[in-house]
Amino acid sequence: PPPLSDTDDFFACRARHAAVRACKAVQVIFHHAKQGACDSAHVLLEAGFVPAAIEVYRRSVSVALSAETVDVERIEAFKLAWRAAWALEHLASAVGQHSLGPNDAFQTTRDDVCGEYATLGVLETVSAVLAASKLSDSPMLAFLRGQTLSLAGATFLGLRDLSVVEASLVRDIGSYVGGSDGQVVSLALSALHSMAVMLCDVTEASNSLTDAALEALCEPTLVEAIAHAISRGCAVCCGFIIEVLATKAPSHAHAF
Repeated sequence: PPPLSDTDDFFACRARHAAVRACKAVQVIFHHAKQGACDSAHVLLEAGFVPAAIEVYRRSVSVALSAETVDVERIEAFKLAWRAAWALEHLASAVGQHSLGPNDAFQTTRDDVCGEYATLGVLETVSAVLAASKLSDSPMLAFLRGQTLSLAGATFLGLRDLSVVEASLVRDIGSYVGGSDGQVVSLALSALHSMAVMLCDVTEASNSLTDAALEALCEPTLVEAIAHAISRGCAVCCGFIIEVLATKAPSHAHAF
């Protein structure tokens, strides 16, 4: 967004909030497209929505986390980062696994969308948010953390090449599984579950999680956190994660 000005200028304020309003608008469009009530959502994608939204998400996170940002601008940056993350998650969740051709409102697939997310740096920004959240009790950062975990889960669910997932990101997500906030625990488990779903479908070793990422999934602290989550009623989600690891990486899954 443009920098804040000393004058209370209506047009400057309008320009500053244009990106937030645009993110709200595309969420509505994607929602109705998923319901079959909007057949032209593909126009947004053809116009470059994905790279533009990712750039906004990454830039806003960078501004929000910078120590040099003044408080007023930090608040605006957090709001925009949250909206951009939400819009990106809406798209990833709305697009189908298979394109329906000319009758498809999006005319693309979830695999293509999520692959583009990974290529353009969404996962690195997700990791930055999650890592920063562990060092701060900022309410706005906590709010962004929740949406960021949702975005991570939606991205994983269409990511055919899991080799791009860094071990540090797995640890960042896993560190919230053992927390006391039930909603955050649920979002973190959901992201790991989405990762396990795609790992289950991997047929080529080059597209699987790296050994380092698999080791991160089976580190003692995360194993203990997942075991604790099972005792609290998350047996289906956690059980699936363990089952997939036992099949795909038995030497690592032995920790469970």
